[in-house]
Amino acid sequence: MIILQLNPTLPVYSVEHKMQGYAYIIIDYSQEHSTIFLVGLDNGELWWIDQTKIRLQKNITLNRNNNKNE
Repeated sequence: MIILQLNPTLPVYSVEHKMQGYAYIIIDYSQEHSTIFLVGLDNGELWWIDQTKIRLQKNITLNRNNNKNE
């Protein structure tokens, strides 16, 4: 198991909660398991979210503006 603190944090969108937030910590349980992110959502809640349920936020500068975050 690997625990990694992200610095700077990653701006992400939670598909499950339909809300934006920031990923602070990643836990990788190795090759047979998913990666889990600790995400602070914009409403103040902290959730451990599976990698399949989060997306990067829009970033027009990086031409990442067509993901459906809204």
